[in-house]
Amino acid sequence: MHMMARRITTCLSSPTVAAEICLASGGVTNYTIMGSTEPSRDEAAATKDLQQFLTQITGAQFTIGGAAKHRIYIGRKAPGDTIPLKAFERRVREEDGDVYIYGNAHSGNAFAVYDFLEKFFNCRWYTFFGDMYIPEKREALFSSLTLDVVPSFDSFCYFGNIYTQRTTFGEDFRRRARIYDLRLPESTPIPWLGSSYPHVPSRYLPPGLVKPGAAKPVYGPYEYFEDKAYFKTNPEFYSLNQDGNRDWTYQLCYSNKKMRSELIRNYLEIVEKEYKGGAARMLVDLNDRGWAGMPLCWCSECAKLNETYGNLAGCYWDFIREICQVFKEKYPEILLQTLVYQLTRDVPEKMLGKLPDNLVLEFAPLGETDFLKPYEPYAPAVCDMIESWRSIAGSKLAIWMYPTVYPRPLWTFPLVANIDRLVQNLRYLHRHGVNELTAEFGCEPEGDMGFNELRVYLLSCLARDVDANVPALIQDFMAHYYGAAAPTMMQYLSELEQCEKNESNFMRWWPDHRSVLQYLTPENLLRWQGYFDAMEQLTVDDKKTNMHVRRARTNLDEATLSVWYKFQNGQMPERDLMRARRRKAKQDSCSDMLATYEPAEERTLHTDRVVSWYDRSMDYHYAMAGKWKQLPAEFAQLPAGQVKRSAPYINTRLVVEDAEAATGLAAKGELPESFALQLYRWEAPPVEIRNVFKELLTAGEVQKAAGKGYQMYYIGTSRLWSDSLLSLNFCYGGAGGITLGYLWDAENPKQKYDFYLSLRLEDDGKTLWCSELVLVKSDKPSTLEDKNLFLGTLPRVYAEGVKREIPSGKMKIEKG
Repeated sequence: MHMMARRITTCLSSPTVAAEICLASGGVTNYTIMGSTEPSRDEAAATKDLQQFLTQITGAQFTIGGAAKHRIYIGRKAPGDTIPLKAFERRVREEDGDVYIYGNAHSGNAFAVYDFLEKFFNCRWYTFFGDMYIPEKREALFSSLTLDVVPSFDSFCYFGNIYTQRTTFGEDFRRRARIYDLRLPESTPIPWLGSSYPHVPSRYLPPGLVKPGAAKPVYGPYEYFEDKAYFKTNPEFYSLNQDGNRDWTYQLCYSNKKMRSELIRNYLEIVEKEYKGGAARMLVDLNDRGWAGMPLCWCSECAKLNETYGNLAGCYWDFIREICQVFKEKYPEILLQTLVYQLTRDVPEKMLGKLPDNLVLEFAPLGETDFLKPYEPYAPAVCDMIESWRSIAGSKLAIWMYPTVYPRPLWTFPLVANIDRLVQNLRYLHRHGVNELTAEFGCEPEGDMGFNELRVYLLSCLARDVDANVPALIQDFMAHYYGAAAPTMMQYLSELEQCEKNESNFMRWWPDHRSVLQYLTPENLLRWQGYFDAMEQLTVDDKKTNMHVRRARTNLDEATLSVWYKFQNGQMPERDLMRARRRKAKQDSCSDMLATYEPAEERTLHTDRVVSWYDRSMDYHYAMAGKWKQLPAEFAQLPAGQVKRSAPYINTRLVVEDAEAATGLAAKGELPESFALQLYRWEAPPVEIRNVFKELLTAGEVQKAAGKGYQMYYIGTSRLWSDSLLSLNFCYGGAGGITLGYLWDAENPKQKYDFYLSLRLEDDGKTLWCSELVLVKSDKPSTLEDKNLFLGTLPRVYAEGVKREIPSGKMKIEKG
């Protein structure tokens, strides 16, 4: 005891005795924290965090701005440090007993605080929902307090939603994990002028037909242009479509010199009102409309520019060069940024020279990407594009990533881990000169499935150090997040990752997982369900950890129920149990995530809304796995192997209960003037083909049966493909269909079927319901039209030897 007291006295009288720096000992400190005099939001929060965490770790009462012999300065460069900081570098230094924590760029000082806590105290922040590890270190003695952090990527931006931005947990994790947020103006890597949210043309040149704050069919006007209605005054500013009409919901006519002048004028107006000097950035991208291979405008002048640039977005790249030149002359410190996405995906091959050096290219690979495998070597189109764009980029190359597989069309998050894919992609991007990262993925209630939290954590760690020890990071996360269940969860992760590596099917960005994941077998699913039974039991006395386990199980339950047809009678876990278990996990998970949501009175409302919205996928699978109503006599008498049945989905709306429907659920819509029933199919490499059925079913035929209940209507004959669906053009929400790929027979791949839709028209002659699609084996000729209605094109790396219909962009006669 005497020796301890002596050591404390010595430590506090001289913090550098015996070459050791003593921040605290025996519950006493001789340090106070000095924050910036005018701190940013992040700096103020980081200063408070440092005080609270150091107090918690050491047991000593650290103060902010109090009286003490020594100081910990935040945002002040060490007096002896004369080396300039790199763009996003952060440092920790100690001089004469004082500690200096500082960094460059927006939030650099704040982020350096967490570098300090992580390096010297082993602090960890794991999720957006308050999960962290803050150890105890009563003797805070260090031989050195020197740290240099140069992130592997200049910045990592998270693209999330209000659920993480309006929670204390969410905002704290973003800052502590050293992540920027594009939707929070004060939390971007550098100041943004105008909108930091993509797809800005409709904001800066508003047609006058969308209200402020709207998101469909295009985004509403930016605050300075709410009184503008350019489509009314200047319709020629907007794209000419294939029918010769100006379309305000698509893009702009970038060959129109008057339009260019007005758009640039509006950009400059934003700068005049918002720019405060120094480095800044502005978005100059496209509306979120169209596919790769479509012209932005079908007018003759745009077509000429497209030919000049050797690219169907040539008119846009010509405009980009013009606006970049204007900004270079007027505001040389402002960088413009554009998305390389869909319409601008392909490199303008005839363009002379490089793109301007004040333009940042942000590449967003989507349709070209296999969402199960790394870019290299499994997505050669992505690799080709990155390397090609890098060769002509005059400035930075950024990446917009999609670490989470989209849950559409069934709104079921596929049962994937996607951990190794993420790691390999980040390392590939770093090797190929990508400077910045933005990630669009679910860190909110709808995305809390499987290993999403681990993906977020790893992405934040690897953005700082792309060569970090990933197995060690995973082990650490598992131990603290899943507790006693960690070893079994590691086994589950390992098996799932191996299944992904072995999978030979291509997974596009909005798949029906049943058509792709061959490892969704009863054997695997039942074994994994057994793992979770054991893990839930192991964590039963730890409410928080148990919820983490149940959260990870939600998409396993969805996957299990979704492939009900693979199980023998009595083999599948009870469907009522799985649905109830998943719903309870969702409720508990959302309540946990939104525990610090503001305003507080909306927490229950949002929880109920999210749970009910995401019940729809489980309700769909539950209905499919239940008892179907008997088919009409003419179908019921056919041999069992001759008939297949499937129920419709609606991507953007709830599938509605209907007691008369085959499964108890039906898609609701409105009788169209004509039925345009398309068969979509995807092949690997990612080729999308859309063929319409010849119009055999008419609205008049359906009208004859108004008020008479469900009737079967023959719509055509076709084979199936391994990844395919039938698109319905009459559902409310405009995104209805019936997935077909999971019904495809690999042993008889070209087997054709007669397609019958079960439809019910109400007495009003307007409201139309769809109960199911019935497929009957057939040897009739196909009634699919040969023409591919999808206007997109193949990535050039796949195009050789493949004949595709490519829009010419030739002039069409403009009406009116």
